[in-house]
Amino acid sequence: MKIKLNQYALVANGEIFRVDEKPKNRVENYDYGFYKWMPIRDVPPFTDRYHEAVRLPMDQWVIHEDHVEATYSIEPLAEEKKNEWRKKLSCGPRQFRLILREMKLNKQVKDFVRTLDEDAQEDWAVASEIQRMDPLIVGAAKAFGLTDEQMDDLILNAKRK
Repeated sequence: MKIKLNQYALVANGEIFRVDEKPKNRVENYDYGFYKWMPIRDVPPFTDRYHEAVRLPMDQWVIHEDHVEATYSIEPLAEEKKNEWRKKLSCGPRQFRLILREMKLNKQVKDFVRTLDEDAQEDWAVASEIQRMDPLIVGAAKAFGLTDEQMDDLILNAKRK
């Protein structure tokens, strides 16, 4: 979560006209009347891993007596961003096997590995890390009918072991 500090909004007549990092004066007199620089409270809401907080345009921000509050909408995360996140997701092989055993998938995985070519079997046997987007793991997930979200949860739960 990013919290932006030291940003101010130039406000007059219930409207925000400009955002600046360091205003020159707290109150400015323009041809149209008095404008007041007010601090911006810019705190994105928490989201889950499949959504992101998108800051709305400043005409949709809330003006309070002593500050301006930036507002956000919660949007689904784009598929490319999900895949970027998934590429970084991994766990240890022992952790992965423990979670498979807990889910009672251990025998099915062993049977699946036996169907693979010799190189893939060797990769599985000596892996020092289980990467979420590894083609072997993606293929196994599809073979077991797991959704992307279920596979994400499986890896995340394995990391906690």
